[in-house]
Amino acid sequence: MVPGELAFFLGDTGTGKTAVLQGIAKAAAPLEVLFCELELPGTLCYERFAAMHTKLLCRDVERDYKQSDSRDDNERLQSYWNGLEHIKVCDSSRIDENALAELIDETYPRQFGVRPTVVIVDYIGLMNSKGAKRYERIAQAAQELKRTAKACNVIMICASQIHRTGENQATEVGLHSARNAGEIEESAGIVFGLMRDTDDPALLKVKCLKSTKDGASKEVQCNFDGATMQITERQPAMEDWDG
Repeated sequence: MVPGELAFFLGDTGTGKTAVLQGIAKAAAPLEVLFCELELPGTLCYERFAAMHTKLLCRDVERDYKQSDSRDDNERLQSYWNGLEHIKVCDSSRIDENALAELIDETYPRQFGVRPTVVIVDYIGLMNSKGAKRYERIAQAAQELKRTAKACNVIMICASQIHRTGENQATEVGLHSARNAGEIEESAGIVFGLMRDTDDPALLKVKCLKSTKDGASKEVQCNFDGATMQITERQPAMEDWDG
């Protein structure tokens, strides 16, 4: 991806969308990353990043956080973030397209002296966009995310829930699975679907549903360990792809 592009990850609740976005943020170093976490509180976002980075259990990071009462403890907690300094987390629950552009162009450079190159939003359904109906709000948010990516010259990556079809939702995520808005698939240059296997809880499938370059229909099977937030490729499924 290059600045100005927008990518979406589509998945059901509990699929691992946030973990995938956090993994991308971690791997983006040395690029500066603005991570807009609209769902989780900042402490839980820190816990998951720390677990992912140190390979500690999330509960162990939480225990250390709760029991920290000395300078050594605080230094240990701070050490969990060593190597993640390129990530700046915004956990405000009221972000719209104007506030996001201000974060990118003004607040971030003023506080850190540089502009972000990658902006990650978790997730579009919680953006504070205008519209009488949910469909209208998400449609506007998708369009504005694309405009913001181009106007601010950043790589924009966002997650979206999928719609449900009755009690038994489809396990296969397709290009048209995004909840409430076809604008998502139209605005994004790259769309991925995230799927879990009911017979293999540790299996996370990542499928490219749309790409303006190459790789559409390609799928990568990954191991997902929710306790430590580790996502690792299960098999080299893309050896023949140069995308």
